Amino acid sequence: GERVDVMKIDVEGHEASVLNGAMQTIATHLPLLYIEVAWGTAHPAWASKNRHVYAALKDMGYVLVGEHVSGAGTKAGEGSLVTDRSKIAGLETATATRNLVFACEV
Repeated sequence: GERVDVMKIDVEGHEASVLNGAMQTIATHLPLLYIEVAWGTAHPAWASKNRHVYAALKDMGYVLVGEHVSGAGTKAGEGSLVTDRSKIAGLETATATRNLVFACEV
């Protein structure tokens, strides 16, 4: 069968819906997840949707492992991947759009 190694999700605030719908595929293949997120605990959907989806990912063994950082005017594909976890804004503190990378450590 075919494998899913990476999932890139950039859906303008609908990340929870996409992740929720993809849970079976995620659980089966445990892909690297690259997600553009516009949230944090201040996001309007945090309590009703996002918190539950990210808790489910955490329960599967997913952790935040990186953040793709690019400045204004940066072309697609440019920028750098920050993997020092002490320098990455986590789910609880992200207040702007961020490109976060999650990996399963199980």
